Amino acid sequence: MHREHRADEDRRDVCRDGVRPRWIVPASAAALLVAAVTCSGQIAGNPCEGVDCSSRGFCIAVGTVAYCGCMNGFHPVGLSCVANDPGDPCAGVECSGHGTCRPEVDGITCDCETGYGHLVDTEERCAEIGCDLVCVPEAATDADADADADADADADTSPTCTCTDADRDGYYPTSCGDPNCSPRTDCDDTRPGVHPGAVEVCDNGLDDDCVGGDLPCSCTCTDGDGDGYFPTTCSDPTCVPRTDCDDGNRSVHPGAVEVCENGLDDDCVGGDAVCTSTCSCTDGDEDGYYATSCGDPDCSPRTDCDDTRPGVHPGAVEICGNGLDDDCVGGDQPCPCSCVDGDGDGYYATSCGDAACSPRTDCNDGDRAIHPGVAELCDAADQDCDGLPYGATSPFTDVGVSEWWFPYIYAAWEAGVASGYGDGTFRPGEGLIRAHAALFLVRAYPPTATAAGAFCDMSLGMGVDFDNAIQALRNREITLGTTADCTASSTCYPPGGDDVRFCPLDPATRSQMAVFIYRALHPYSSCPTPCPNPGFFCDSDDAGSACGCIEALSGSVLEGGISSCSASSTCSPRPYCPFDTTTRGQAMVMLAKARGYPLPCVVP
Repeated sequence: MHREHRADEDRRDVCRDGVRPRWIVPASAAALLVAAVTCSGQIAGNPCEGVDCSSRGFCIAVGTVAYCGCMNGFHPVGLSCVANDPGDPCAGVECSGHGTCRPEVDGITCDCETGYGHLVDTEERCAEIGCDLVCVPEAATDADADADADADADADTSPTCTCTDADRDGYYPTSCGDPNCSPRTDCDDTRPGVHPGAVEVCDNGLDDDCVGGDLPCSCTCTDGDGDGYFPTTCSDPTCVPRTDCDDGNRSVHPGAVEVCENGLDDDCVGGDAVCTSTCSCTDGDEDGYYATSCGDPDCSPRTDCDDTRPGVHPGAVEICGNGLDDDCVGGDQPCPCSCVDGDGDGYYATSCGDAACSPRTDCNDGDRAIHPGVAELCDAADQDCDGLPYGATSPFTDVGVSEWWFPYIYAAWEAGVASGYGDGTFRPGEGLIRAHAALFLVRAYPPTATAAGAFCDMSLGMGVDFDNAIQALRNREITLGTTADCTASSTCYPPGGDDVRFCPLDPATRSQMAVFIYRALHPYSSCPTPCPNPGFFCDSDDAGSACGCIEALSGSVLEGGISSCSASSTCSPRPYCPFDTTTRGQAMVMLAKARGYPLPCVVP
């Protein structure tokens, strides 16, 4: 029955005697075909010559007749292999013209007519070539069993072999002791592909030709000139190809361009060629190579990059630093570097004057941690050798890097929170008004909003960004406004009315700033109560309901250090001065700490 088989299994050319099947051409695996195998004394001629079975099967000779054994999914039609019809697998199946196709559960088979039978071979081979889809004449029967192939009962004159050729490859096993059986040279009578004369396949675990055991695939010869071809004198069959006629010259090997009359058999075919062309160019330096500028195709090769120097041509030895492209590949090559990489970091010192040494960019060749590409440290050294000082520089003209609030102002500026005035100043000591506080808060805690008249005094001509920021604070209940009169001008009239005001031009006290930041961190929340007593600050309880917000932020966002308060008496220790106006610099310190902005490196 024609069933599934392994398409990638090794296939070999195995000769058989008599009318037994003969494995001739594995057409689907031509690369594995061993064309050199001959089978002397067996079938004369080769009826499979030129038959490829549509490259979907194998040609099999039975006597002088060729048949096609097809791979799974195909059936023979004459000497072609045709794909089975999925809807009717028996459609078009000829059974070699001597049988009838019959479908079965797991495939199809041919019921051969009288006098014909299926190909007979090993189960493994039949699974591969579909023995049951080929009907061939059955072997003649010797009716009187006297070994003379006729029907009379005369005396046998031929000796009878008592051994069995188990794999039917025409060779009896070496263990056979009957001299009437010949030849008795099969070292593995269970494999039809193993017998004297078979092609030895390296490292397959089999002694295919019954000579010397399995051969290793590792080559024992040397490719002397490294051109990919082993010398013709190499006798190791695992070394391929062994066709180099001059293994000391890498420009000489099969496939190389033959240069006429250069004394070399460049392509290892027929010796040195005689120059018979009608080349119109001149080999100026007579080195066997015409100049690359030569346009005559009769001149070959035209690959000489300097036709005035016989030592310059493809294949020549490249000499470093001589100003010549000796081998016509990539220009002159530099000679080895004469400088020393003192700290072993892969970079030569900038003081090295040898152009062959690269890169020469190490600004400190005594410290392997200093060279281009390393991360700068927050110190005075130039770790990455870029010649630039490390550490932040002030974005504002009136904020020096040595001032205590510089890192926080810089961090807030880098985060897009802090912005200065048109003259380049920030004015860190200037008092912060509530409108600026709203803008800074929304930048630190986005998003902003669209002004919708949350307070009666929003439009004071400061701009839409300020109005939008104030609206955002109201939307998130960071501020609820006040009905008290503002200390600065207001558009809410009449004074003392019930309209809710934001007082954008009033100063933002330190107490108010603490409440704003706490509510930004804890949306829709009030300050914690009760206020601890004593607290972190000695005067936080003076701030009334804001005391809880001040103490909640103490130590992390809010710190002491103010020497004296200006709007109230100074207590001890650690006064917070809740009624003092927050300066613009203090506001940036508070916001940078509350948001956890990374501080820059500051090198005094």
